[in-house]
Amino acid sequence: MFLSYDAETGAVYISLIPEEAGFVPRREITLEEVEELGEGADDIVLDLDEEGRLVGIEVRSPELHLRSETLAHLRQG
Repeated sequence: MFLSYDAETGAVYISLIPEEAGFVPRREITLEEVEELGEGADDIVLDLDEEGRLVGIEVRSPELHLRSETLAHLRQG
């Protein structure tokens, strides 16, 4: 598992496959229907491969969904 932070978009990406695989997700699903996530649920996106397997998770509003310590660590690089 690999974590990365995009300073330009402010998003965090959790990759479940090695970065060097050069994989491009084939489908995205948002979690906007999951009530427990509350505000910003549509900012969590599951990336699936061509067979529907989970390969990554994008968190577009990490300040709402990640621990502050985790986000601070990712921002430091």
